[in-house]
Amino acid sequence: MSLRSIIIFGAVALVILNLSAFIINERELAIKLQVGEVVKADYEPGLHFKIPFYQTIRKFPKRIMTINERPERIFTAERLAMDVDFFVKWRIIDTVNFYISTGGSFRVANDRISEIIKNAIVTEFGKRTVKEAISVERAELMRDMLATATTTAKGLGVELVDVRVKQVEFPDDVRNSVYQQMREERGRIAAERRAQGMEVSEEKRSTADKERTIILANANKDSQII
Repeated sequence: MSLRSIIIFGAVALVILNLSAFIINERELAIKLQVGEVVKADYEPGLHFKIPFYQTIRKFPKRIMTINERPERIFTAERLAMDVDFFVKWRIIDTVNFYISTGGSFRVANDRISEIIKNAIVTEFGKRTVKEAISVERAELMRDMLATATTTAKGLGVELVDVRVKQVEFPDDVRNSVYQQMREERGRIAAERRAQGMEVSEEKRSTADKERTIILANANKDSQII
């Protein structure tokens, strides 16, 4: 074999090796496709090989990704509208399901996940009053939203890491009504506490008068005896 043939053979071998080899790092997930079908997944970090032209590799990030959505109009249990601003953090946990359900498109994944979270927000806010939605129960609300959405999201091959309500705003047409209800509620609570205070005061006054009468009667009795 001539030197020229050896060089050509070596060049072709290098090209084939270059087309066959691929590297997966620790920050990546990957699947091997053969004529559009997934034939291998769950690659360990390192050097791997494929059949050139016949097989292709799709890589996806392992990192946690964030979706920030525009405020969503929802209704509470009292049928009062609220604009809920939220974000969700997610990551891929099943590359095969992720590819099958989204075609490997992050735009499709973001749209599907956003829809899942919006449905969870509508469901959970719809179970609660305005007071419950904006009070200290919000932590419970977000936990329930995450639980509601998690099962559906697993069908996409993703894990919902966190769901957070950043802000809740009342539209102008219901804000005054809500604030008036809150003022009336606080007024009712204040009136109840004043009534309870007056009741306790009356009981204490009655008890003191009774004790005073008994003390005076006993003193008068002792005086008569003396």
